[in-house]
Amino acid sequence: SSSVATIGTPRTAMATVPFNAAVGEVAMAPESRPLVVTEPETGSVVISVPVVRTGGSYSNASIAWLINLVTGSNSVDDGDFVSRTGSAVLLQGQTRNNDGIQIAIRADSLPEFNESFTLTLVRVDSGAATLSNASDQVVQGVIVQNDSPYGEVALDTWSTVVEEGSFVQILLVRSGGTLDASLWSWQLEAAPGTTATPAAQFMSVRGLVSFVTGAANAPIILQAAEDTTPELNQTFVLTVAPLAGFEDLGTPNHTMVTLLENDYPYG
Repeated sequence: SSSVATIGTPRTAMATVPFNAAVGEVAMAPESRPLVVTEPETGSVVISVPVVRTGGSYSNASIAWLINLVTGSNSVDDGDFVSRTGSAVLLQGQTRNNDGIQIAIRADSLPEFNESFTLTLVRVDSGAATLSNASDQVVQGVIVQNDSPYGEVALDTWSTVVEEGSFVQILLVRSGGTLDASLWSWQLEAAPGTTATPAAQFMSVRGLVSFVTGAANAPIILQAAEDTTPELNQTFVLTVAPLAGFEDLGTPNHTMVTLLENDYPYG
C-alpha cells in the first residue's frame, strides 16, 4: 500500500469579503463634536463638517444630512440656516472629505440666546456605504447668542427740570433684546461742585426699578418736596446701576435734574 497522501474533494473554497468592509462605514469626524457656530454680522458664513469613512472605500457614496432644532432650547425658528438639509459626498477611494457637510448660517438682527440643534446623518442616498453606529451619526451643535439678547439700558434724557411740589418721570429704556427680566437701582445725588441736599428736596433719593421679560422701558419717578424756603435753581444728578440681569449700560448713563427756583428767592 502507498503512504503518500492524496488530495480529496472538495478541492476549492469560496471566501466572501463582507459588503460593509468593502464600501466602508461613514460618520462625522470626531473633532466636529460639539459644533459651535457664531452668527455673522452681515451676509452668511459657511461651516464645514468633515465626513470620514473607515474600512473599504470601493464605491462613491452620497449621504443625506438633516438639522433639527432642539425643542425648548431658545431656538426661535430655522431662519438662521440657509438650508437644514443637504448631502455629503465621498468619492471612490476617498476616506475623508473635510468639506463634506456645508452648513450656511445667515446674519439677522433678531436678539437670540444660545440656540441648540442636532446635525444627523440620516441615510445613504446613492452609491454604496453604511452609516456608522448611532452615536457617530449625530452631532450636537449650538449657535452662540447674538444681537444683544439682554439689550442695552440707558436713561431717556441727559437733563430735565422739576418744580417744587411736583414730580418728573424719567424713563429707563432698554434697546436691543428684551429676553430676560432685570433689576436696577437708582440714586439722586447733588451735582458735583454744588451744596444741594437731595434728601431735603425730594421725597425719595434712591430706589429700585425693574424690567419684566419683554419690557422695553421702566419709569423712575422723582417727587420734589414742598417747603416755604426761598431757593435758587438747584442741580442734582440721577445715576443707575444694574443689580440683576446682563444688560449693558448705554448712554445717557445719567440725568441732570434741576429743581427750579421757588418761594421768591429775590423777595
